[in-house]
Amino acid sequence: MMDVYDNFIKESERIMQNTFQPGRYYVLYINIADICILSRNYGGEAADVILHEMEELCLKEPDILLCSRISEKLILCLCYLVEEGPLEDFLKHCDDELQAFLVKQREKYLNCGLKAVCGIGRIENSHLLKSGDAADAADADGASDESQRGPEKQSTYLQMEEQSLNRMLPHGDLLAHTRFYLFMIVLCAVFLGVCITGVLTISRRQTQKEFTAMVLETLNAYTDGQRENTLKEIDGVTSTLQSLAILIRKNNKRDFINAYLQTLNEDSPEVEYMYSTLEEYWKLHQEGRRLEHDTAIIGRMEQGEIVVTDITYSERLGNIYCIEIGVPVVKDGELIGIVRGIINAATLVKTELYDPAQGELAAVFLTDDVSTILPTQTADGVGVGQRLLDRLENYGIDGETLETLEAAFRSDESRAESVRVGAFDGYPYYLSVTGLKYNGWHLVVCLKADRALEHYQYIIHGTAYSIAGLLTAVLAASAVLLILGRKMQQRFSMDERRYLLLERFSDTVLFDYDCCHDTIRFTSNVTKFLRVHELVQADFLKHLNQVYIHEADQDLVRQMLKGRLDGDPGANDLGISAPVGSPSEGSPPGEIKVRLMRPEADEYFWCLAQYQYLYEKGTLVSIIGKITDIDEQMKHEDLLLKISETDGLTGLLNKAAAENVVCSRLEKVQKAMLFIMDVDDFKEINDQYGHDAGDRALQFLGKCMRLAFSEQDILGRIGGDEMLVFSENIGSREEAVKISAQLNRYLADGGKDGIPGFHVSFGAAQYPEDGSCFQELFHAADQSMYTQKKRAKSRQDTDTSVKSGGAI
Repeated sequence: MMDVYDNFIKESERIMQNTFQPGRYYVLYINIADICILSRNYGGEAADVILHEMEELCLKEPDILLCSRISEKLILCLCYLVEEGPLEDFLKHCDDELQAFLVKQREKYLNCGLKAVCGIGRIENSHLLKSGDAADAADADGASDESQRGPEKQSTYLQMEEQSLNRMLPHGDLLAHTRFYLFMIVLCAVFLGVCITGVLTISRRQTQKEFTAMVLETLNAYTDGQRENTLKEIDGVTSTLQSLAILIRKNNKRDFINAYLQTLNEDSPEVEYMYSTLEEYWKLHQEGRRLEHDTAIIGRMEQGEIVVTDITYSERLGNIYCIEIGVPVVKDGELIGIVRGIINAATLVKTELYDPAQGELAAVFLTDDVSTILPTQTADGVGVGQRLLDRLENYGIDGETLETLEAAFRSDESRAESVRVGAFDGYPYYLSVTGLKYNGWHLVVCLKADRALEHYQYIIHGTAYSIAGLLTAVLAASAVLLILGRKMQQRFSMDERRYLLLERFSDTVLFDYDCCHDTIRFTSNVTKFLRVHELVQADFLKHLNQVYIHEADQDLVRQMLKGRLDGDPGANDLGISAPVGSPSEGSPPGEIKVRLMRPEADEYFWCLAQYQYLYEKGTLVSIIGKITDIDEQMKHEDLLLKISETDGLTGLLNKAAAENVVCSRLEKVQKAMLFIMDVDDFKEINDQYGHDAGDRALQFLGKCMRLAFSEQDILGRIGGDEMLVFSENIGSREEAVKISAQLNRYLADGGKDGIPGFHVSFGAAQYPEDGSCFQELFHAADQSMYTQKKRAKSRQDTDTSVKSGGAI
């Protein structure tokens, strides 16, 4: 690089010695910044091309006689100007040409980021240029040694740089003055301090009001959360009991019930579940062993009511207070038994799930609608059996606060009502009341706002320190910024190297897409991930069908890259997560799932492409994002979906999946047939041969259905021995009769495999004559099936030798 500089000096001296026209010589100084970014993103060849084009651009100027690139980011030009025009005009002309050139480069290279500054210095004589320290000219290479420079060898290039800086900043001498910087920093700090002091003085009067409002709002939210937790405990047990009642109604065998109860009790140590038949209850009553509140429960149960009892004391459960929830078991309109759940009352007021940030919870308890405190843990708890309002009145709480609390106790409003009741021991106390929907209960939370008070005092006492600290911070920040500015380039270089190393080992491919020029760029690790041979691809959308994207997903990618997410009504039809927000302000990240081709094999795999739209003045200009391999995840999700939609016994679709597919098909077909079928006298098969034989019979039925109907038909099991078929290939009832007979012929061969002989009865509904939706078709087919069953039964009664089945 020093040889280049020496050659520039020699050639400049030769030119100056051979010129005899009037005028002056100047050196034009062009300093280029961020050339390393261009090299990293697009390669060193791209950087060399741009720098060479800059040299050619300079040589096109008639006043520039010589141009040479001294280093990667420094170009020197020898200029010869006559005295006719001002020097500033020439410098401005050169700078305008240079900036226009860089704008074009940034259009071509999206992340070019090149910057340049021009400076100019006059050459008093040829010896001055030659006497400049060559190391200064190669400053960009870091080859100079500052300790070797003497005051007598001040560089010409340093003179030019200073002149250029002064030209760009007309008041450069003043701004560079250290005392001016200090004066401005102190002035700004004083002004900022005065403003902050005034604002804090005005707002201090509102601090106490805001403090109280903040505590009340937080306490309301906490109490609402505690209420939801309490109700969740009760409602959860109620829901479990209702489900258990349904199971018992279907199967009231004691072994089954006891096993289920044992499992529930093991999983729920805080709740005890039990079941008693009505006879057992009466027997307990006759023996005098049933508790008084049990008698109340059975009375309400006989009316079909779900009962939540008051809090009672139980020695049997370990000397605890508890509540009991009872759900009747009704079969054929009669009460046959009761399922009960007993909850430890202490769990209704437990607080470990929440941590109020404003202070310490002094107490959480339940009361009735007149504020009487109810026992939840011990009978001798503070205030148990007394009215809370009476206790507060004894503490000297003002009447307005008591009226507010009394109104809260009278109301069943679920929103919490919080008030400040006063200060005790130097700390403010707050009460919050919210109604529960059972037995007139209310949840009361008492908060000692010690933490909030500490925060408030910290804010007040810290005001003076804040002002002083802020002023100090302004001064310190100014000094730190000066130091950080010197280290930014070193940090950037280190971060750049770290980024390149991480990029090589990453399994995620990054990309950015220039919407204006249809150009996409990938990180260098893309070749290990995708079948891509060029990191930068122009006319990407134009050649989209020739690259590595699955044909079925190309339209999805095209819509994403065209920015259709910001207003295309059809974008969501493609499965794209459309962003929300003003385009001028950007949009939230989106994602699409597409299939891309692997680099080593002709096979596609699923990828997740996450992207972000970037706008300038409301116009989409760029898309950045990353691509991640999710192939294994997609395969796992497909397997889980198939399992969730399939009946485990027959391999047919389950009811929900069959209904969804049929509803989807009905939107597209003109004519179709829906069949409902079940096995005649299936209960006899289970009773005579056992449930295992019944299962094999249903499996055989599913196999025969696949033989009788086409692969395009939808086959499903909708419950028990009831099956569903939806066919677009059967257009008339005559064809339906034929296929039902064909199915029963297949079923007749079941004896060869040890399957008990059976027939199925059919019901059919034709779309759209018998219904325009799934529910209407299902109802019509179901009614048709049971009508045929009745007719077949009638024929059996007259001729027992004829076995019915398959009539439609």
